Amino acid sequence: MASFLSVVVVLLVCLFINFCSKLYKQRRMMKGLPMPPHHPLLGHLRVLAKIAASLPFDIHPHSYAHYIRKAYDLGPIFYLDTWPMADPMLVIAGDPQAANEVTVAHSLPKHSSLASFLTPFGGKQNLVSMEGKEWKAWRAIFNPGFAPGNLMGLVPDIVDAVEVFARVLGEWADRKEVVIMEEVATRVTVDVIGRVVLGTNLNSQTSENELVSAFRSQARWAWATDPFALVKNLHPIRPFIHWRNARRMDKYLEREFEERFASKGGDRVKKQKHVIDLALETYINEEKPPEKQGFDETFKRFAINQVKIFIFAGHDTTSSTICWIYHMLHQHPSALSTLRREHDDVFGKDITLAPALLRSNPHLLNRLPYTLAVIKEVLRLFPPASSVRGGEAGYSFQTPTVPHTTYPTESFMVWPSSHALHHNPDLFPDPFSFDPTRFLPPNSDNIPKGAFRPFEYGPRNCIGQDLALLEVRIVLVLTVRAFDIWSVYEEMDELEKNKGKGWLWGKGEEKSEIENVDGERAYQILVATAKPKKGLPARVKRTGRGEGL
Repeated sequence: MASFLSVVVVLLVCLFINFCSKLYKQRRMMKGLPMPPHHPLLGHLRVLAKIAASLPFDIHPHSYAHYIRKAYDLGPIFYLDTWPMADPMLVIAGDPQAANEVTVAHSLPKHSSLASFLTPFGGKQNLVSMEGKEWKAWRAIFNPGFAPGNLMGLVPDIVDAVEVFARVLGEWADRKEVVIMEEVATRVTVDVIGRVVLGTNLNSQTSENELVSAFRSQARWAWATDPFALVKNLHPIRPFIHWRNARRMDKYLEREFEERFASKGGDRVKKQKHVIDLALETYINEEKPPEKQGFDETFKRFAINQVKIFIFAGHDTTSSTICWIYHMLHQHPSALSTLRREHDDVFGKDITLAPALLRSNPHLLNRLPYTLAVIKEVLRLFPPASSVRGGEAGYSFQTPTVPHTTYPTESFMVWPSSHALHHNPDLFPDPFSFDPTRFLPPNSDNIPKGAFRPFEYGPRNCIGQDLALLEVRIVLVLTVRAFDIWSVYEEMDELEKNKGKGWLWGKGEEKSEIENVDGERAYQILVATAKPKKGLPARVKRTGRGEGL
């Protein structure tokens, strides 16, 4: 027994010495770099704790960069030493040229943590975290389906799904009940992805769907950052739930593919223009490398992962953007009036005719500059995500914004923070104000290249960004004149006993002493992706136009 204890003690001492050695090297690595006050033992953990104490506990972590830069009057690029809690970071918070350097001119690889986070949603081989020749080959296979010209041909499919969404909103208006807008917006987004990518109606807005149910469970069990999620993050059943949900999603999609491609890419592929059809057509026509064993199984395996990641990315961007647009338009009546007037000018004042007009002439959507500006302004205020890259040995960069300064990337997570860039007053004056005219000429000419990056920038930008912008425009055309929609946080506060019921991503949440961020109740939280607080509880009222909806 004594011998065993001696071995344990020696092992613990070795581990402690190894930890101290790594800690010393890590803290020493930060010497001379631009950063907040640095503690020799705690690094910047105290800085993070101070900033966290000034914000709601559940705020999305991508907000931290902006508030750290502001609190310590830092320059546009700075470092954070968060080891051993996380890899140390190089944060690009106000320099678009530097952001372009690490994502375009010298496109750094995605950080390893991204693959770990996305594996439960898109498998290990997905377009977001793949690298090199593998990523390039599969991106080229899926590009044709997401090309703007092809998506315009799929507008009737999108209109079909959005018409169901409009009817759902009408039902909530008639019921005069509080609706969790994030849930209904997520469901229409999933249905749109099903129609555009698979050519399938998932019917998630009107019934339960096995694929959607598994995905919702996967999102609920995703890694979270708030302290109340520690038990869930470390729960021993969590890996099993992720494994089971992944199998459910894979089996569902396998059935879809087998039914759709029973003829192994015959006439049906040539006639259809849905994303998966064009991807298979491109795959068949591409010259296969020798290591590929049969196009059917190879394509099916990769395609399943991509469809899952499309659903993940779609609910990440589109559903939340829809929620925040309704929220901001109600707070800014003049913008809402301008938006409705633009829709009347293009589609006429009889809003019941809009679906048919969109089906017959999808290019009418290109005549909505103010609508697109509203969408972009909401994406600026509430960016869905940022890119995190991995530094490379021997690679450093300089930027004209901060002359005579070299920024090493080796051993750092390189983070061009969209949230920080979008809220930097040097790039966007009065950054917390809602002003869609920023994105209309001549104001839009003043936005520096690469400063606006809700879908990232460069070769690794989001493949589905054109679909997202297209879908949101259609949603607004078919709903914004028919309904008034506004958030009701105070009312939801009074309904504590119902808290979380019907919310797609959780069954309740702990109460934070700080309930707003810069006066905004609908601040971003992390529930697998960036979502509005409490899913944006809202009320819906008919405007009296389009009573047939």
